Amino acid sequence: MPDPGGAAYYGPKISVQARDAIGRTWQMSTIQYDFNQPARFGLEYTSADGGRQQPVMIHSAKFGSIERFFGVLTEHYAGAFPAWLAPVQVVGIPITDEQVPYLADVALKLKQRGIRVEIDDSDDRMQKKIRTASKQKIPFVLIAGATDAEASAVSFRYRDGSQRNGVPVDEAVEQVAAWVASRSNLDPSGSPPDERRRAGRCLRAPLDALPDGLHPRRGQADRCPRLPVLRHPHHGRRGGTDRGPGTTVFAVLNLYPYNAGHLMLVPYRHVPDYTDLTDEEVAELGAFTQTAMRTVRTVSGAHGFNIGMNQGSVAGAGIADHLHQHAVPRWGGDTNFMPVIGLTRVLPQVLKETRALLAGAWIEHAVAVRGG
Repeated sequence: MPDPGGAAYYGPKISVQARDAIGRTWQMSTIQYDFNQPARFGLEYTSADGGRQQPVMIHSAKFGSIERFFGVLTEHYAGAFPAWLAPVQVVGIPITDEQVPYLADVALKLKQRGIRVEIDDSDDRMQKKIRTASKQKIPFVLIAGATDAEASAVSFRYRDGSQRNGVPVDEAVEQVAAWVASRSNLDPSGSPPDERRRAGRCLRAPLDALPDGLHPRRGQADRCPRLPVLRHPHHGRRGGTDRGPGTTVFAVLNLYPYNAGHLMLVPYRHVPDYTDLTDEEVAELGAFTQTAMRTVRTVSGAHGFNIGMNQGSVAGAGIADHLHQHAVPRWGGDTNFMPVIGLTRVLPQVLKETRALLAGAWIEHAVAVRGG
């Protein structure tokens, strides 16, 4: 590939170029022939026939600048490394000091399987310890209380906030070790198997590589097309999913909404950039945006909206390089600060209720847009 400004002036090279979290390109690994310096240094060796030959120098930098390599990697994952890369893969949190020795025994079993594990035996309260582990983006948090210790079990807490309680220690150790060994770049979760399969299809992840009982992080599927979708009488099931009323675009409810009625408008085609859309897709995406706003205003009396489009994996797309547009309703004095400061969300409705409210109004406004 062209490398303007590159330093390959003395021979051909093979290099790996990586794009960082804000779109800059960096050279990572490189292997390069150097026909220049052996001559300048007068390097020679004795060949098999007894003659003197000039060697070819090979520059080999497997990681390039190691600091730059880890900097790009850290920015790419925003510190939430996959379990197999995480500096600390498991943190054990006792509910009381009495469970510290018990978790130490569990940690020893994990270490014997090559897992990097720590025990938080600080004086902080349990909730503070969980908060600390969450801020450090630890893939697996194992919590144990008196009941767990008596049952030779632990409770999992994952980065997405889901939990699995009362897991036997040997099973827990095996699941952590298997997940790390699979080198999956997805986050583990306690989501049910049906959500695992839905997320796996959407993210194109090989389900066979996911240990039983552990599933892709639910948040990774919250922008996936295979979610509760607004039904329309003229469009049946396609690919096992109810589609919204559109030939090129469909609407879904966000699985983890910022506010009740948080919708996403998604083209059927897997395209990463707004400039990749056809004129028909652009027009229908605009019409869908208007319909979404009218629908939510009718149902919930929204005061305003945040409309934002995710483009490409570096922009936060849940499906790699699949453009989608968010339509988030806003009200004066709403709880938008909660996800940022409180790291939680306050919602007045479950998704099922939201969908039921929006579905009928959506059809009315969609028909009105078409003039039907």
